[in-house]
Amino acid sequence: MVLLAISEGRPISVDELRNRLASSEDKQPGAPNVRTCVSCLRAALPEGVLPDKGTDAGYLLPGDDVEVDWDTFRALAERARRVEGEDRLELAGRALALIRGPVLAHKTWHGVDQAVYHMTVAISELAAETAAEALAIGRADLAERAGRQGLLGAPGTPKLWQARIDAAKAGSGESVA
Repeated sequence: MVLLAISEGRPISVDELRNRLASSEDKQPGAPNVRTCVSCLRAALPEGVLPDKGTDAGYLLPGDDVEVDWDTFRALAERARRVEGEDRLELAGRALALIRGPVLAHKTWHGVDQAVYHMTVAISELAAETAAEALAIGRADLAERAGRQGLLGAPGTPKLWQARIDAAKAGSGESVA
């Protein structure tokens, strides 16, 4: 269940699951449908990863048992923001390398749209910051790569297209045309 994977380590209650599984503002699934979704997820995961019953706080995929690219991206991005220079570029590059396409492409629905928006913004911001810093230290190749990876997750973002153009003008080896 995508909702648990992108919950950023925060348990999700049954009521919140119902709200976030909604196909529209006024069409929430019933509690039995939520239980069916959780049961299907439990069956797909290794035994014990998702407890038989949620706690009072809700359901959570334990970070130690389930690796989620979004969690890894966030951790690498946070580490990158605490360092400078080549170390920052390396960590940010590793985070951006996790991006393989638009966030939850073809899997969005009303209840998850806000999370998709925030994830897309985070990708765009990290890519733009990384490209700018790479250009500032003369690494046009890394700036171009950051812009390209950012556009995979945040297609159509003007500042990332501009970053790629700036990188090409600075000698990244990519064509400006």
